[in-house]
Amino acid sequence: MHNMFSRFLVGFFALALNFSLLAQSPFVGLVLEEIPNSGFTNGEKTYRLYAELTGGSTLTQIYGDSARPHSVVTTTTFFNQDLFGTHSNLQSQVNTGAYGMIPLLEYDTWATLGDSYSSPPTTVGDVGFAANLSGSSWNFGGTSQSDAAIFRLPTDPLCVPDVNGRVLLAQFTTDGVLSGVINLNGLDGNSIPWEENQIPIPQLQVPVLGCTDSTALNFDPLANTDDGSCIAVVNGCTDSTALNFDPLANTDDGSCIAVVNGCTDPLAFNYDASANTDDGSCIAVVNGCTDPAACNYDASANTDDGSCLTAYGCTDPAAFNYDPAATCDDGSCVAVVNGCTDPAACNYDAS
Repeated sequence: MHNMFSRFLVGFFALALNFSLLAQSPFVGLVLEEIPNSGFTNGEKTYRLYAELTGGSTLTQIYGDSARPHSVVTTTTFFNQDLFGTHSNLQSQVNTGAYGMIPLLEYDTWATLGDSYSSPPTTVGDVGFAANLSGSSWNFGGTSQSDAAIFRLPTDPLCVPDVNGRVLLAQFTTDGVLSGVINLNGLDGNSIPWEENQIPIPQLQVPVLGCTDSTALNFDPLANTDDGSCIAVVNGCTDSTALNFDPLANTDDGSCIAVVNGCTDPLAFNYDASANTDDGSCIAVVNGCTDPAACNYDASANTDDGSCLTAYGCTDPAAFNYDPAATCDDGSCVAVVNGCTDPAACNYDAS
C-alpha cells in the first residue's frame, strides 16, 4: 500500500512539474504571523505559517522528496502539549474541548493544509511526525525513497485560499528562531498544476514604528509599521524674521522675503519704494518756498512749490525809486519830495 501511494505521489509531482513549466505560478509567498498566547514562562511565542496565493488557485500538497527535503527548524525546541500520553501533530487532532482543562493545548505545534480542527488532510509516506513535533526540527524527504506529503484532493474547499488569499500550513510555538524550507504545489485558476520548491521560511519582521509615508515631512525609511505619526508637508517661508513668515509652514520653499524698513506711504515726503515694512518714519509733504535766499522762504516747507521770490528792490509804487520788477522789498524805497530841483533857480530845493 505504501509503495502504491509513493508511486502515485511521484507521478503527481512529475505531472505538476511538467505543467508548471508552462503555467505562471499563483504562489505569492509564505506569510509568518505571531498570534497572542498566554501561560508560558520562557518567552515562548506562537506563530502561524500561511501560503499566499492569487485568486482562483488552490494549494493541494506540502511535500518533500529525495532532492527537495522539507525542513522547519527552531534554535530551541517546539512546544507540543501532551494530553493523556498523546500529542497532536495535525490541527485536526487537537482536542479543543480540553482547552479549559489544559489551556496550553491551544498553542500546540501542528501541521495542516487549510484551517480546520475537524477535517484532517491526508498524509502519504513519513511526514516527520515521529518526534511528535516537540523536538527542534520537523523534517522529511532528503534521502533516497523518502518521498512524502500532506495533501488534499483539489476538490476539497480547504485547498482554496481564505478571504485574505491565504491557506494555513502550520502552527509553531517556540522560544527560538524559526528557519528552513518547504515545498508546495497545487492548481492555478485554469486547473493547471503549479509547483514551488525550497521556499525559505520567512523571518518575522520586528516592528519598527514610525511614519511610512514617503511623501510626509517625517518619513522614516527605517520604519516598517506606520504609527500614525506622519505629518503632511506644508510649503512656505519658515524664517521667522522674514516679511512673509508662515507659522503653519514646515518646509521652506525658498519664498522668504527679507524685511526692508522704511516709509511705505506713496503720498509721504520720504516714501521709500524699496521698503516693504512701514517703520513709522513717514513725513507729510509741506509745500512752500525752500530757498533760504528768497524773501518768502518757509522753514517748515519740505517740498518746493515754485513760489520763491528773489527779485529784491523797492516795491512801493509811491516811492521815488519804485521797481516794478521787484518781488521782494529790500527797504530801499525813497520817498518822493516835491520841489524845485533846478540848482540855478532861486527856489531850488536841495532835499
